[in-house]
Amino acid sequence: LIGKIQTRRFLFFLVDALRFHHILKTVGVSLPFFDSLKLHFINLFASAITPFTTGGGFAQLYFLSKRNVRLADSTAAITIRTIVSIFMFISLVPVALLINHDLFRLFPTGSNVFVSVFIGLVILAFLTMAYFLLHHPKQLKRIAFWILFNLKKKRVLRHEQYRHFLKLAFWNIDRFSQNLSIVRRASFKRLLSIFIYTFLYIVLLCSFSVILIKGVRPNLNLIKLLTLQFVATFITYFAPTPGATGAAEGIFFFAFSEFTPSGYMATIVLIWRFFSIYIGSILGLFVTGIEYWKVRRQTPPYNNGNTTIAESSTHENGN
Repeated sequence: LIGKIQTRRFLFFLVDALRFHHILKTVGVSLPFFDSLKLHFINLFASAITPFTTGGGFAQLYFLSKRNVRLADSTAAITIRTIVSIFMFISLVPVALLINHDLFRLFPTGSNVFVSVFIGLVILAFLTMAYFLLHHPKQLKRIAFWILFNLKKKRVLRHEQYRHFLKLAFWNIDRFSQNLSIVRRASFKRLLSIFIYTFLYIVLLCSFSVILIKGVRPNLNLIKLLTLQFVATFITYFAPTPGATGAAEGIFFFAFSEFTPSGYMATIVLIWRFFSIYIGSILGLFVTGIEYWKVRRQTPPYNNGNTTIAESSTHENGN
């Protein structure tokens, strides 16, 4: 059993690193695969210790800048990875619900119709936003301006806050618009590889719990367990705690408690989190520490380590 989990763990590391490696190539960044693998572990560690798993992307931005990768390129790669992951999750949730109707019990309301309508509206909103970002970003800027201006007019926002949020909104609209354009211009082969690696990443991420539950109850349906873990994983992405700690265990216990004897459940939850999150995070801690130590050693003493991304990128004109 542990051997199967370790095999899945190794494949998970490999597939996620390959996914990011191909996304970097899509935006024109060529790095050795071993660097992409190290960035994978850095992402695991930083995501596990920050709310909403937001720290992983920022940590990767920092270490990519130290490899003379332009900020625009590294930001594009991380944004594209996020967009593709969100698209994959949103697309597969309705499929999972159609295959396994028991999944509706994971949501706060017991109404199948309410959950279906809500997910449909989320998909529609995502597709509408993607369309406007690609074809009409100025319209989104006008909407953002109108909302923020009225909030300032009603004294909900101070003038400084209004200017800050307006600048932030415009910057994000431009960033997402440019990154979606990169995805649209990418070759079909490159896009297909990214989506395949993202799909495999999700399947492997959800497979750890399935192996453990099947070890206790081998007669359970594999697809039912896999879809259950998939939707549970989707819900944990909205948990505000660092690395979804607490929320992930609670949702897992609620989702799978009916399939396992009560005496086994606490042990299964502990083993599941250890192999799915903690091993990668511990390895990421060592990789992050080693890479940071290398960066500090290579930094010239006269600038106190304040080499900017723009200054770094001038040493290598494009990737």
